[in-house]
Amino acid sequence: MKKTFHKKVFVGPMTLNVVNSVKKFNKKNNFFGLVPSRRQVECLSMGNGYVNNWSTKDFKSYAGETLVLRDHAGPSQGSSLDDGRQSLENDIKAGIQFIHIDPWKCCKSIDESTEATTSLINFCIDLNPNCHFEVGTESSIYPYEENELEYFLGSLEKKLKSRFDNIVYSVVQSGTQVLGLGNIGKFDFKKSKLMCDTVHKFGLMAKEHNSDYLSAKDIKNRINAGVDSFNIAPEFGVLETKAIFSLLSQNNKLLEQFKSLAYNSKKWEKWVNHNPTVLEAATICGHYVLGTAEFLKIKKALGDDNFDAHISSEIDKKLKNIYKAIQ
Repeated sequence: MKKTFHKKVFVGPMTLNVVNSVKKFNKKNNFFGLVPSRRQVECLSMGNGYVNNWSTKDFKSYAGETLVLRDHAGPSQGSSLDDGRQSLENDIKAGIQFIHIDPWKCCKSIDESTEATTSLINFCIDLNPNCHFEVGTESSIYPYEENELEYFLGSLEKKLKSRFDNIVYSVVQSGTQVLGLGNIGKFDFKKSKLMCDTVHKFGLMAKEHNSDYLSAKDIKNRINAGVDSFNIAPEFGVLETKAIFSLLSQNNKLLEQFKSLAYNSKKWEKWVNHNPTVLEAATICGHYVLGTAEFLKIKKALGDDNFDAHISSEIDKKLKNIYKAIQ
């Protein structure tokens, strides 16, 4: 049953074009899953998400046969402070059966995270016994070492009992994370292997987040350490934004309007630890504004009938490169 929920790579649905490209690729090679955060896709009662203004129900319907894994479900992982349960309940009602439970943003210890994770998993299984899960989190939210991960998983196993079998993935941390327009830090093979070995000991698969901007060699090193699956998200948003810059370069006025729209959204603030230029900030967060009326006016004013086709071809190339790197 767990194999049903396994994909080597999960792509963040940063834009409508990214989702379309993943769906198209999967028709020939059913390889990628989609991993929407709560800010990207949210239930109607909580205001939808910034990607194509999708509600959870509409997004799940649009994704069709492509596997959807809800990313970072849990308290205060959306656009407002909450306990995460309203969003989770709507995920399950919409047909999402694979959920990353991540309460770590609001927890101050491994024990607290264990209690919260257990409670939310039980909440989901009570609604739908067929729900499966990813647990743990990335280092930017709550860093942990191999011994702490082992304690966390062991505690979950004791508390959940037979329901522990519904867990598919555990997040491993290897010393790197996404910041700005790149992957920072240094990959620690030994740390990654220790974590992956620990996860495998519990009968789970090891998942790495923040696998953006990696070379084929980088990916192979992680696979050799035992990583079973990867999340790639911001890189696709940046890829589309750069493609839009290229298209809008035909009209400098429209290009500057798009840069200003992205910069003024302030969505770049979570991705940098310095004061960026307008161009850098807009490159980082341009994808956040693609569902706005202001951007649609800019796009319409350009009058390029091949606008989305050009962008999709760039995304298609990236998906093929990732696929080749992991084969």
